[in-house]
Amino acid sequence: MKKAKTLNEPQFKNLLAITEAGQNGLRNKAILILSYYCGLRAKELAALKINDVLNQDEKLKNELQLIKAYTKGEKHRTIYLTNHKVKTALNAYLTARKEKEKGLRLTAPL
Repeated sequence: MKKAKTLNEPQFKNLLAITEAGQNGLRNKAILILSYYCGLRAKELAALKINDVLNQDEKLKNELQLIKAYTKGEKHRTIYLTNHKVKTALNAYLTARKEKEKGLRLTAPL
């Protein structure tokens, strides 16, 4: 079986720089970082809601639970959000979004 191609660290940093410069840069950067560092797939990313990553006090959770309906092979997955780069990207995006929208609706898509 052929192994999927992946980006190395310099390639990923270049992609982040390009992504950040575009429209919705903070959102797109957070999505790329979740994919790269946490191994989230497109279907899993698309299904995320703000309350999957934030608790009721609007603080970042240490882990998120993916229900089996959203995962490959329909298996429950726990994703740890303890990586510093993941926390930083999510906090930056959600802070900017909160300011722009004058608050966060926790049930809204990420």
